[in-house]
Amino acid sequence: MAAGAGEVAARHGGGAGARVQLCARCGVAAPEGEARCGVCDATLRGRRRALEAEAPAWVALRARFQCRQCLKSSPLDELVEEAEIRCLRCGLVQAFDPSSWQEVLEAAHAVADLSGGPEGRVPGEYWFGADNPHRELGLRQASTTLRQEGVSQREGLVIPRVLVAELRPGRPLCDHCHAPLQLASSGQGELRLRCPDDHAEVHTRTGRTICGQSAALVGVYADAHRVSQEAPEGLKLSGQDRVGCSSCGAPLPATGRERLLRCDFCGARTHVAAPVRHQLQEDPEPDTLWLLFEGPSHLRRVLQRDFETWDEDAAHHREVHDLKVAPRPLPAPLAWTMAWGAPAAATALGALVLLAWIAASVAIGLPLPQMDIGP
Repeated sequence: MAAGAGEVAARHGGGAGARVQLCARCGVAAPEGEARCGVCDATLRGRRRALEAEAPAWVALRARFQCRQCLKSSPLDELVEEAEIRCLRCGLVQAFDPSSWQEVLEAAHAVADLSGGPEGRVPGEYWFGADNPHRELGLRQASTTLRQEGVSQREGLVIPRVLVAELRPGRPLCDHCHAPLQLASSGQGELRLRCPDDHAEVHTRTGRTICGQSAALVGVYADAHRVSQEAPEGLKLSGQDRVGCSSCGAPLPATGRERLLRCDFCGARTHVAAPVRHQLQEDPEPDTLWLLFEGPSHLRRVLQRDFETWDEDAAHHREVHDLKVAPRPLPAPLAWTMAWGAPAAATALGALVLLAWIAASVAIGLPLPQMDIGP
């Protein structure tokens, strides 16, 4: 059953993300040291916006895979559930293991949860800032990349793990006015997003195969996952690097980066879907998939030394993230007691032994040692 707007806001609200700066055009993280956005190539001088402290836990995913025939990188514009993927470079259809997304989703959830500061979105009970591999994301670092290696087996086939996932914190924006899209409702892998100025309302759906790989995944906002469009789609004009207006058919200049174009003749707005943008690009760029998560990430629980996950997963995360984490530290009062209480107890015990020895010596008439304390 779909959740209401108030419940959604309370359930997905965040914490300490206000220092993260976003590209005002596409919504991905844009640290102060960068002059142009790494996704939309927009200039960033004076065109940044702060990520709201209570913003939902979104993360931008741009996925690729290496084709086995042409060995070139080909974009993936959706979380593919089928057992096949097609290379946009050479057209080869090749076997794919959909369970490969599980590692990507876990890494994406960690970025959404732990970026923007030493303890990420929400400070925890135990400090783990020094071990947080994503603490600089959104502040001094724009993105992190996961590159899969090895093989998996599916129905008797040995399938290479070839996904390359670029992950950035951020928040999806309206294509019309570039205001942050608001989450109206969510449930069973479906999202309903709307522009605060009523420019757009989008309905997206994510399949059960993908949602089953991450209990924390709420949904995905991307062209390929849309159920409804806020504007008709345009088609690439034959033999031209232009898109035809969805209303009057007039040519619309396009570079392959614009998601929404306005016709100068009839004023209609045309949505340029990812497959059309790829046809206009010499080097096809992956579309941005916005993933929404809820709750603490698995990596956060490991960093907090959760006893339920420590023994099972700590070694894996130490290897993947080069963590130097140790078993869970003691809470502050108990740690103080262990640090200062033990020496104090030893001193008190020594004093009691000395007093007991003096009392026994007096009782049996033994002479006490004389101490020379000077004139």
